[in-house]
Amino acid sequence: MIGFFTTDALAACKEYAPAKMENVRAEEKRTCSVCGGPITKKNSTGICRRNSDCERAETLAYYTKNKKRLLALAAKRYKIEHPQIGKCARCGGPIQCNNKIGICSRNDNCARDSNNARHKILQALIVASRPPMEKCSICSGPIGPNKIGICTRNPNCKRAASIARTKTRLAIRVANRTPARKCSNCGNTIARYNKNGICPNCRKAANLVLREARIAQMEKCSECGGPMRIDNTMGICTKNPDCQRVARAIRAAIKPRHIPIPKGKCSECGGPIIAKSNKIGICSKNARCLKISRNLQYKNNYEKQKALHLNYLGECCVLSGSKLNPDTHHLDRADKVYTVSGNYLRGIEVNKPELDKCVLLHPALHFPARPDTVNYNYIQNRFLPFPPNERRYKGLDENMPPDLLQAVKKIQEEEGIDARL
Repeated sequence: MIGFFTTDALAACKEYAPAKMENVRAEEKRTCSVCGGPITKKNSTGICRRNSDCERAETLAYYTKNKKRLLALAAKRYKIEHPQIGKCARCGGPIQCNNKIGICSRNDNCARDSNNARHKILQALIVASRPPMEKCSICSGPIGPNKIGICTRNPNCKRAASIARTKTRLAIRVANRTPARKCSNCGNTIARYNKNGICPNCRKAANLVLREARIAQMEKCSECGGPMRIDNTMGICTKNPDCQRVARAIRAAIKPRHIPIPKGKCSECGGPIIAKSNKIGICSKNARCLKISRNLQYKNNYEKQKALHLNYLGECCVLSGSKLNPDTHHLDRADKVYTVSGNYLRGIEVNKPELDKCVLLHPALHFPARPDTVNYNYIQNRFLPFPPNERRYKGLDENMPPDLLQAVKKIQEEEGIDARL
């Protein structure tokens, strides 16, 4: 026994249930009366709504079956006693009583015709609501609100409209223009911005009168009798060459010309040197002295910049300690950009990045320390790890290569340098 049922009862139910369900399903199967498709049991009209024909037929059947109830609902909703439901002018289907167009919107054709009809009605309402349009005075075409009364559709109307606008602007400008001013002396028209209130002719006449009065008050030149300025202390004008010559002579007699005093003599030609800033002792009055002076200036400037560069690197050779005209040597040949010794005149501030890559070597040690040699590798390994400010002479190193050690000892013996620091 399983639950409340026996095994025999369950077996009988299993045999009876499938047969009963097949009979129920057979009774429930219904088809559409228009297209023959299956429909549900609850469908009261017996027509489906799968396509436009079935949908139209189902609507008519539903209205015919429920006509009284629909009329009552329409009367209650729209508050009419006898609502009249008409037919669509396109498909013949029912339409609502408040449909003013007379076309339904159940299918695509009816919906398209209904939208077109509504659009035409809306356009007619818009046109009716517009104010009446005026006509162009040239071509009689319609125009909108226009102050000139001329359209711009064709070249003739455009030309006439432009002329009319120009005349209107000129008339407005003339109306807004301030009245013309008149001269207070002669009554002629004068400009609006005239501050004196007198025309140019009257002003010229007044200026001539004032000038004659001033000339009458001015003193006269003792040579030509012409008028002079009030601040003229010599009594002679400078309007003509004769008066200018006399005035120049009087001025020279009163104040003699300044003659510069020479500061020394040129060491080359023996001429006077007037400039205080001349520290070379050579003038620049002739080509020879000028060339010598420029060469000396260049040499002095070069020596000054060279001393600054050598002082920055320690002034002496890093191997022997000699200060006898040392050369700059690049520790790493791959990092070399340019030779420092040929660019002293560029200035130490410009050459500092390149000086930080170099050390000072005696000229006799510079050639043996050429790249790809034992001496070059020794100098590179000894000084490259240190920063630039610590690459200085720190005494004789006995572990350097033999030929380099021999050359260093020879230099120290000749110059009397102590190998011990």
